Amino acid sequence: NDRNTIFTRYSYNKTDTLTPSLCPPTVIGGNSIDPTCIVGGAATGNYAGPNYTTAHNVIGNYVRILNATTIMEVKANYSKPDILSLGPNNNKNYGDFFGVPNANTGTQETSGLPLMEMRPTTIAALGETQWVPLQIYNRTKQYAGSISNTRGAHNIRVGAGLVMRSFGVLQPNSAQGLGGFDSAPTNSGATGLGGNA
Repeated sequence: NDRNTIFTRYSYNKTDTLTPSLCPPTVIGGNSIDPTCIVGGAATGNYAGPNYTTAHNVIGNYVRILNATTIMEVKANYSKPDILSLGPNNNKNYGDFFGVPNANTGTQETSGLPLMEMRPTTIAALGETQWVPLQIYNRTKQYAGSISNTRGAHNIRVGAGLVMRSFGVLQPNSAQGLGGFDSAPTNSGATGLGGNA
């Protein structure tokens, strides 16, 4: 009616992406294994694998004219974005398959191929990229209300707002483990006569 206005909106966004590896998958023992091929060191990564992102948002706004000089406004918002990034060998325990003890513990977070890095990093590292899987959830509720009053040449507005947020991140450094290989164990010391491992 002429004294009340209500506005609502709901939005939804779903984005699924797949980042390809730098090397093609290979079949070993009947298993299709994605080596990822991380160039430039394990920390750089190319973050190969699927990503699933969804976002929900709903807002509401209510305005009421209380009298000729006073207006009340109440707003509410709920936002729910979620992100899940996985490695290319998700849900496959290739650490167990290759005999790397305790690399895969039976959970989705530790599934995949353990990361093996050659140092110096001129040779591509093989295995799951560091910092994957990445799971983020975010729940935000916002409420605000105000009353505006006009008195002559002046406007007075009084209000309050409340924001409640729950947020969580699960992101291991190297969930399946990281093996680094270099010449240090066979180095002869200052003479530099060894170290060709």
